[in-house]
Amino acid sequence: MKKLALHLGASLCAVLLAGCSQYNMEAQRRQMAQGAYVEAVETLRKDLEPVLPDLLELGLVAHYANDYQTSNNAFEIAEAVSEDLYTRRLSTEAAALATNDTVRPYPGSRVERLLIHYYRALNYVYDGDVDDALVEARRGLRLIQYYADEDDDYAFEAAAFLAYFAGMLFEWAGETNDAFISYRAAEEYYSVYSDSGGVKAPPDIGRRLVLLARQLNFTQEAELYEQKYGAPDPSKDGLGELVILYESGFGPHKEEMNVVIPILKSDTYEDEKKRESHRRQTDRYAASVYAGADIHYLEAELDYLLRIALPTLKETPPAFTGVEASAAGVQARSVLAEDLNEASDRTYRSELPGMLLRAVLRGVVKHKAHGAAKRQGEGVEIAMELFNFFSENADTRSWQTLPALVSVLRMELPPGTHDVHLRFTGGKGGKRTHSIPEVEILPNRMTIFNFRTYE
Repeated sequence: MKKLALHLGASLCAVLLAGCSQYNMEAQRRQMAQGAYVEAVETLRKDLEPVLPDLLELGLVAHYANDYQTSNNAFEIAEAVSEDLYTRRLSTEAAALATNDTVRPYPGSRVERLLIHYYRALNYVYDGDVDDALVEARRGLRLIQYYADEDDDYAFEAAAFLAYFAGMLFEWAGETNDAFISYRAAEEYYSVYSDSGGVKAPPDIGRRLVLLARQLNFTQEAELYEQKYGAPDPSKDGLGELVILYESGFGPHKEEMNVVIPILKSDTYEDEKKRESHRRQTDRYAASVYAGADIHYLEAELDYLLRIALPTLKETPPAFTGVEASAAGVQARSVLAEDLNEASDRTYRSELPGMLLRAVLRGVVKHKAHGAAKRQGEGVEIAMELFNFFSENADTRSWQTLPALVSVLRMELPPGTHDVHLRFTGGKGGKRTHSIPEVEILPNRMTIFNFRTYE
């Protein structure tokens, strides 16, 4: 019996170790930094599973590889999977309590779901598909509104930037009224976001509100925004506009950290035959164990050391934080529009109490199973100990190929084909320049593209 139990425990551990390895896109991040986008796409396709965040990684790398069809297909499936996961997640909660959070389906964070619409819209911009680009803008705005309606404390992480970007898209398409509405929403969202410690609104938003209100003959709004932002220099007729969305560095990725919490001999779990439900008793017991996490005890008082694994964010500050551009004798500088390091950190901190309490609850369930295994003999007890140890893994899934920062540069240029010279600024990256040849600028039209550095 003992040998059988030990064999069973080893088999369970082998299965768990195979299924719960840490989610890591380091190889793909290196390929992206080297410009090997096609190779990165093939690497992802080789091991791809139709789950998040794998689909998000493929969608983004294919975007940079200029494979817009593959990118949009991956993002479309990712969006559908994300929307479907809430219902399916409920059926996996019991399994998560017995093993770890990686058993739970990963629906993507709010920030990640919003950025699907940003990159899909860019794909359509590059394909010249105006209608579908605007569809993505509107879908992103609806998702922002859904989050705002769902959560009174929503701080609009990434949402303010997406509304600002949507305003650009509507301008690009000549939808002046929708552009005005989007910029007005962006102004509101940035106000909430910056008040809670996030990125401040780019000054360009105020200028756009004044100009568009004038174009739409919204006299009252134009006067209001002029009083607030001042009267900007009007756009010169016949010029075109270049918009560069500069994405720098890599956003944070998750790593595992371990926390040890003591369970005391004096901690008791009430008789399950009492009126309280078994789940409620477990919740109360887990809460009492959680409350003692930061207290030091004498060794004699300890009954069990509960090991739990939690994800922690690891950030790498980007070497460059902005960009300057020059073309046709005109110069402009970017303004920060979104800090995805900060947005991800804020999301993580808001989710951490729930993750920790869920991990403690899971540990209590495992501890109770260990106590029951003791009564069945040493072999069963050892098997349960092995299972409890190796099945405790942190959920490190996230969209790891995202940039750390997104900045926006806008400059008016004469019509024609221009070489655009970029100089990257800020951070500790030293001096670096890059030239983009033959950028076509059309009169009274907008040219939009994104550019990424990885240092």
